[in-house]
This record gives sequence, C-alpha cells and structure tokens, in this order.
Amino acid sequence: MKRKYFGVIAFFLAVCLCFGSMPGLAVKADSKTEDLKNKAKKKEEENKELEKKVSGMEKEIEAMDQKIEKASDKADKLEKKLNETKKQVSDTKEKLSEAKASKEKQYKIMSKRIKYLYENGNTGYIDVIVQAKSFNEFLTRLDYVSKISNYDNNMFHKLRKTQDKIALASKKLEESYKEIKTVTNEAKAEEAKIVSLADSKKSKLIQFQQKIASNKDLMRKYQDRIDYYDTAANKPSGGNAGNSPSSGSSKPGGSSSSLTWPVPSCHTVTSPFGNRTHPVQGGTKFHEGIDIGAPKGSTVVAAGSGTVEVAGYSPYNGNWVKIDHGNGLETLYLHNSSLKVSAGQRVSRGQKIASSGSTGMSTGPHLHFAVKKNGSYVNPMNYM
Repeated sequence: MKRKYFGVIAFFLAVCLCFGSMPGLAVKADSKTEDLKNKAKKKEEENKELEKKVSGMEKEIEAMDQKIEKASDKADKLEKKLNETKKQVSDTKEKLSEAKASKEKQYKIMSKRIKYLYENGNTGYIDVIVQAKSFNEFLTRLDYVSKISNYDNNMFHKLRKTQDKIALASKKLEESYKEIKTVTNEAKAEEAKIVSLADSKKSKLIQFQQKIASNKDLMRKYQDRIDYYDTAANKPSGGNAGNSPSSGSSKPGGSSSSLTWPVPSCHTVTSPFGNRTHPVQGGTKFHEGIDIGAPKGSTVVAAGSGTVEVAGYSPYNGNWVKIDHGNGLETLYLHNSSLKVSAGQRVSRGQKIASSGSTGMSTGPHLHFAVKKNGSYVNPMNYM
C-alpha cells in the first residue's frame, strides 16, 4: 500500500516538474522576444525624431537653394557689368591715348611756327602783311594770318579740352570698375557662404538618412528574429533540432548565440536558411546558409575565434573562407571579392577576413554565411 502511495506521489511530482519547466522555457523565449521588440521600438522612435529633423532640413535646404539661385543671378549680373565696365575703361584709355597723340601733333605744328617766327625775329607774319601790293591784298593777308593764328589756338585748346574730358571719363570709369568689382566680390563671397552652409546641411541630411536606413535594417533584423522565435516556440518539441535555438547545437561555452554577425555594416538577410528556389540553377534546393545583402567591398569578419581551414577559390563558392572554431563547429564565408587570410592562420572574433563580392555562382554582391555543427549544416541564426 505504501509503495503504491509513494508511486503516485512520484508520478505527480514528475508531472509537476515537466509542466513546471515549460513555462520557464516560454518565459526565456518571451524575454528574448520582448527585448527585441523594445530594441525595435527604440529604433522606431529614433527614426521618428530623425525624420522630423530630415523634414525640417529639407525645407531649410530648399530655402537655401532659392537664396543660392538669387545670389548666383546677382553675382552673374554684376560680373557681366564688371566686364562691360572693364571694356569701357579700356576703350576710354585708347581714346585718351589718341587724344594725347593729336594734341602732341598739333603742338608740334605750332612749335614749328613759333620757332620759325622766333628765328626770323618775330617778323614772319608782319613781312607777309607789309609785302602786300594793294590794300585789298593787305586785308586779305591780314585775315589769312589772323585765321592761322586763331586756328592754332582753337585747335590746341580744343584738343586739350578733349583730352581733359576723356581723362576725367577714364578716371570715373576706373573708380566705377573698382566699386563694381568690390560689390561683385562681396556677392560671390555671400553666394559661397550660402553654398557652404547648404552643403553642410546636405551632408548632415545624408547622415540622418543613412542612420534612418540603418535603423530600418536593424528593425527588419529584429523582426526576423522575433518571427523566428515565435515560429520556433510554436513548433512541436520533436521538430528539426538543426533549426531550433534550443536544439542543443551549442557553441563552445554552451551558448547558442556565441557567434558575431559576419558583416558589421549590413544586417539584411536576403535569403534565409532552408528550402528555396535556386537563383541560378532554378528548382527547389536546400539553402545551407543565409545570404546577407552587402555592397561589394564590405568588410567580412570572423564570426568567432578559430583556425582558417580553407582560404581559396572554387567555381561554385568563388573566393571563400572556412574557419574551424573547435568542438565540431565551423563557419563558411562565400562569394567574396578578396580574401585577407590564408589557410592555417589563427583568427580572432571580429577580425577582418575578406571583402564581400559576387564571385563564383552568384547573381549579385552578398555574403553567403553558413554554419556546420559536427559536419552538418545548421541554421546560422541560432548562433547569432
């Protein structure tokens, strides 16, 4: 009777322990999911603030672009006026030179006449007059001499007046040119200042936009992980152990999340682990890793410390690396543009081992990342 009683108690305790452990596992999964949701929410809130800043900056930049356009038009008009004034200065200087030459020529003619009169005892004009044979001829010669004298005087004064007038115009144009040049330089400086401020704003805007994009990538990554945990939590306990976070395929140290993400700058999984339509060969095939979208040349790092088993090229894998982390765990990195390690080399977690690319059987730049445990491919997401 006692044995039967103790047997019932033992069975009851075993049932309690079994069912009591399940909520613990659920709480653990819920905790991870909740943590990811909180992270995603923070990124979403951060993006809202960034988008407000982006919206404000876009308006500021639009206003600055309008100011730049006006400043540029003003500077162009002043530059045109400056060039026109410069040409006027040049033309006026040329006219001034011509006027000076004409005055000098006339002066030389007058000098010759004065010299002639001086050398002939200042009697040249008098002789011309007194040698007249009649009174009418006397008057004619007198008028002639008077006209020559008046012509010389008038011409000289007229030329000097023209020269002075052109010289004054030239001086005013040069002063105007200097003023316009100063204003033009100020307008160009103002335009350059606005352009510099706008460029600074645009640079900041690009940074914000890149941050928003990065946050969205992280949010997608978090959502993928949340969906994964939700799916894993709803699977029967006898499901595929290779695809479950609690499958027992643990890394050294017993943690199923002991690998670091292999492409620090990119977090978007473009093709997950499992069956898919092959992008090159077609048909449904099992995808033995995950594809991470990454521009050519992105840094690829070792997901964990270990020894490089393979660092080379094959027609299918392209430039690829295989690292042995011990305890039956290996990681593979395919389709790289270039490799930074060699076989037999010891590498540390986070150390750069390659640059992403699209070599081998690939349709575009990405990293194919795979994890093997005891010789079998397992879902890399269980180890991240």
